[in-house]
Formats: sequence, structure tokens, C-alpha cells
Amino acid sequence: MNYIIRFSANAESDAEEIGDYYEKISPGLSIRFFKDINTTIAALKNNPSAFHYYKKNSYIRRANLDIFPFGVFFHISADNQFVTILAIIHSRRSKSFIHKRLRE
Repeated sequence: MNYIIRFSANAESDAEEIGDYYEKISPGLSIRFFKDINTTIAALKNNPSAFHYYKKNSYIRRANLDIFPFGVFFHISADNQFVTILAIIHSRRSKSFIHKRLRE
């Protein structure tokens, strides 16, 4: 079953900011970043349940990118049709920062 992927406004903003940052570091690096994101999204479309819950007793899951140090935080809809990406957050961010971002 292929799930429909939706991005929250925060996740879209995260992706744009991260892409801009990498493009400033090195022209073309943002292309590699977005390819990494697309690889993760393809995995989420096919089997989002394969990814672990972010924390115990939570409905939010986390998928780590393969190359870049970011986690894609998402949840699966109750009807198992949609995957909503809530945020894209650097792996070195504190737990308190992550909790705050996921509540926005």
C-alpha cells in the first residue's frame, strides 16, 4: 500500500531553510540534501510502520536521513492513508527543542 505524504507548514519551512543553508555552504549541496529527503519519503510511502516511535507512548515516529544528520518526524493517520511530516530536525538538537517543535 502506498501512503499519501503530506507536509505540515513547519516541515516545508524546515526543508526550505535547510536547503538554503546547504546551498550557501556549497552550490549543488542542496540538491544532494533533497535527494536524501526524497529517498526517505519513498520509504515512508511504502512502509511508514517500519520506523520507530520517537518516544514511548507517542504516535509520532522518526525516520533518519541516510546521508545528512536530520530526522524526519511524522505520524500515520488513523485511517492508514496519510503520512504527515511534522518537522525535519537536526539530530544534535536537544530533546526539549524537539518536544517544543513537535507541539507547534
